[in-house]
Amino acid sequence: MEDIVIGVKQFRSELKKVIKAAEKGQTFIVTRHSKPLFRVTPIPPQMTKKYASLHWTNKS
Repeated sequence: MEDIVIGVKQFRSELKKVIKAAEKGQTFIVTRHSKPLFRVTPIPPQMTKKYASLHWTNKS
């Protein structure tokens, strides 16, 4: 499956669609002013147990 390139604004407004597509295996490259910022990539099924109990906290 080929990466889909989307802008930050579209990413924010269509987050639910991006999540559903990522669950189906789609990868996205998110850009700002035509420069890549980050990639949204699905986690392989064999790794889901590893991350199931992790919780991100912002302690800064």
